[in-house]
Amino acid sequence: MERVIEIENLTYRYARAEETSLKNITLAVEKGKFMVIMGHAGAGKTSLSLCLNGLIPQFMQGRMQGKVRVKGKDTRSIPVQELAKEVGLVLQDPESQIICRTVGEDVAFGPENLGVPPLEIRKRVDEALSMVGISDYAKHAPHLLSGGQKQRVAIAGILAMKPDCIVLDEATSMLDPIGRKEVMAVLKKLNTREGITIIHITHHMDEASLADRVLVMDHGKIVLSGTPKYVFSNVEVIKNLGLEVPQVTELFYVLRKEGIELPNGVLDVDEAVNLVKDYLEKST
Repeated sequence: MERVIEIENLTYRYARAEETSLKNITLAVEKGKFMVIMGHAGAGKTSLSLCLNGLIPQFMQGRMQGKVRVKGKDTRSIPVQELAKEVGLVLQDPESQIICRTVGEDVAFGPENLGVPPLEIRKRVDEALSMVGISDYAKHAPHLLSGGQKQRVAIAGILAMKPDCIVLDEATSMLDPIGRKEVMAVLKKLNTREGITIIHITHHMDEASLADRVLVMDHGKIVLSGTPKYVFSNVEVIKNLGLEVPQVTELFYVLRKEGIELPNGVLDVDEAVNLVKDYLEKST
């Protein structure tokens, strides 16, 4: 399968930093996949995201070793504005990316700076707003929108630049449960219907369970990697890293410790209910 991003032996230390932020990371991201990256504060998640679109090392002082390739090209050899066409970055606070008076103008800002012709910009803005479900808000002032709507505007602004991959750095962490649900629905739609590769950095376990692949980072290293089911079956490892697991996984973990024979890594509530029913029927 085609690889959108390839990372080889990546190590990075910020200028004047006491510790290395990334330590010998090797990773491949396949086209059309939905990947989630987890880890406590300081694990290296944001540093990794900044390497994916060239902000590290091109705009941030520090020492980088190893290689990061986007569609086969070394990120150090491509201008950041060109990389933005391939890898879009959505930040934690949507207001840090929204700078125009109306939603439509803001979504148009990125392609305008890329030199896209006006008629094509109009088409891209309409398509991007439609993809994230806020076409009716094109003439609205962004500051009047909810948190979830603002984050959808930020995502639309990235979509208008037509990237193959979108990286979201804790993009749902400042949202309420409704806003988080809105954004996650948009991400799943973009991934499954549009084929856009998604790399989502989050500390919400329920969001991680929706991914094709989950990475867990600790002190600049990848310590777990695999399907959500595999990663969350390692309950003790995750807890020792100061992280939590989904509630249903936690419940089955406790029941297993009590001697009840149930499987590891259960993530879906309906599956959990059926497993408990089967267990009770066999026990009676």
